[in-house]
Amino acid sequence: MAVCVYPCGTLVPAANSQHQHPLSELPFRPSPLRYPFSYAHYNALWLYALYCFSHIEPAYRQRAIDMVKASHPCFMVKGRGIWWKVYADGSGPQPGHGFGGLDHFDLYAMYRLLDPERTSLASEIADVEELVMKDYRRFDCDQDLGLGMTLWTCSFFPEEAWARTVGARCLTRLEELWVDKGAQGGYFARAPWARNLLVAFANCGVGIGLQAALTTPLVPAADRAAWRARVQRLHSFLDKHATDDPEYSREAITWVMMCNTHYPGWLCPDALPSSAVKAGEAPAASMKYASEKDTGAGRMEGVAASTGAGAGQKAGATGAGKVGQPGQSASLL
Repeated sequence: MAVCVYPCGTLVPAANSQHQHPLSELPFRPSPLRYPFSYAHYNALWLYALYCFSHIEPAYRQRAIDMVKASHPCFMVKGRGIWWKVYADGSGPQPGHGFGGLDHFDLYAMYRLLDPERTSLASEIADVEELVMKDYRRFDCDQDLGLGMTLWTCSFFPEEAWARTVGARCLTRLEELWVDKGAQGGYFARAPWARNLLVAFANCGVGIGLQAALTTPLVPAADRAAWRARVQRLHSFLDKHATDDPEYSREAITWVMMCNTHYPGWLCPDALPSSAVKAGEAPAASMKYASEKDTGAGRMEGVAASTGAGAGQKAGATGAGKVGQPGQSASLL
């Protein structure tokens, strides 16, 4: 029995696998079906949540590895790409959707965080590494959330060539999407052709990505003050206008993401304990960590992974980008 993840973060059994995972040992208990499909990007965010928990309770690392072993074959087409969406039972990709343009970057970072020595996930890391090395030089995305979350992904490996290249292009594109609203602050447009469209939760994803990148060399020293000021202006604007979107003003994802951009916590690499928990090691940090580190009040409050039930249904303004091969989607939502 394998498991796949719904966008709302629940685990369900997939009958087409021989791996046994008793329900009591799964990271999350199954819940009634809400969506019939799963996003690779949401799997990546749940893996990161488990990675964070493993700093406190090491057993969560093995649960995350089990999740990778179960879900990776459902999304991966070796040498070709990662399915953007698959049926929740892992039986195949959802018709009408091709390979994700960003998902291999997400999964590459998460797999390596979970297994830096490549002792448990060597083949899975190799699968996504092949895609990353093939695609990163031609990376080009023009969607707000895709840029923000990819910048966040790059912040975990800022010294590596792929992350430097992709991170720099994210910053360039975000500069182009910025809409200055004067004394009110500003926001990032949904896409270059949709400069009047504000999607609040997507802008929160940009805020998270920028704050993570600002703790690394991805943002040039000469530009740091300007980007920090822009994050502050974004927050000021969102505090006043997050409810302007009639479709999402009452959806949980808007307010979960607002909390995470205001209090990013362990979503920022510099707030994580200095040494990752490896198999068999004692926890590297306690919940007191954030208050003991001079990283600003509230860093621990943002640990929650920003998956957000209901997020996947934003029709229309997702902005398919130009990443990688024809048929790839650069949209996360």
